[in-house]
Amino acid sequence: MTDRNNLHLVKLELSHLEERSVEYRKACDSHLKELSEGEAKQAVIEHNNLKEKDIVIYLSQVSSWITEAEHNLSDRLESLSSKVSDRTRPSHSTRASKTSSRSSKVSARRQEKVRLAELIARDPC
Repeated sequence: MTDRNNLHLVKLELSHLEERSVEYRKACDSHLKELSEGEAKQAVIEHNNLKEKDIVIYLSQVSSWITEAEHNLSDRLESLSSKVSDRTRPSHSTRASKTSSRSSKVSARRQEKVRLAELIARDPC
């Protein structure tokens, strides 16, 4: 990862790490089956448990970062949307048009959130 500011690249790398973690677990299980009982087997088990724990902690931290980044992006999108709609608002309006305007803003924000969710779902990496 050369640019850690690209959320989609981080997600892609995270999915690769998860795949490699599964491969590692399978390789460890295979290796354990080849070992005879005793201290060597116990040492390998302890080593693998520590590695897996480190991977789980790292995955959790990165997942939290991704969730926070997505939340911040959503908030920023909503903020930008409201700034744009504030600039385009007419200066003189009736109560009915104000209500309609508010309802349109809420609808637009919902549509933006749906669109963002669709984009995220389409390209989760």
